[in-house]
Amino acid sequence: MFPMLIGFGSALLFGLFAYGTYGAAGLIQHSWVGIVFLALMGNGLLVFLLNREASQAFRQREHLSRYSRLGFHFR
Repeated sequence: MFPMLIGFGSALLFGLFAYGTYGAAGLIQHSWVGIVFLALMGNGLLVFLLNREASQAFRQREHLSRYSRLGFHFR
């Protein structure tokens, strides 16, 4: 959850600074501002999903290792 909040927070700060620098009309004229804004949010979401997948895989390995200590072996 933390990486997603950082991504959204950095996108918000970038949007505020871009608005302060270029103004509302300038944000419409510069298409790269919207691309960077969405990329910051997307990066935060991607890191969140990768982190979640890695933690689930780790829990699965830990769960299987408990059974292998008892004499059960999985392939």
